[in-house]
Amino acid sequence: NLRTGYVFQNQNGPITLSINSGIYYTTMLTSPGQFGYQNVAGPQLYPLVNYKINPQSRAHLYLKYSPIAKNISLLRLSSREMAAGLGYSRILESGNSIGSTLDISNVDVTDTVARVKTTTYTFGVAMGF
Repeated sequence: NLRTGYVFQNQNGPITLSINSGIYYTTMLTSPGQFGYQNVAGPQLYPLVNYKINPQSRAHLYLKYSPIAKNISLLRLSSREMAAGLGYSRILESGNSIGSTLDISNVDVTDTVARVKTTTYTFGVAMGF
């Protein structure tokens, strides 16, 4: 994923909205290579809402929509990735931070030969120094 965006600053409230766009690339490593998809990419739209719970804690929610292209041409309109996620982060007294995320992604790739649908669930934990 490569994204850039604009943050709508809200000086008086705890909520910040970002609108991001960019490009992505994804592939599947399968053996044998007779199923799945390989080397697909496309543009993406990625709105993100941050909520400042208190000075040390934040929560966020994002949505993602990405039409899928292969060899620089868009595949059928039904080919896309849709995803959503939420997360929490906290700054510790030491200045380090901890966080967790939960993401759900659904990819539907349809070309002239086959259709591949995948859903992934990802839970992540992070520590910042």
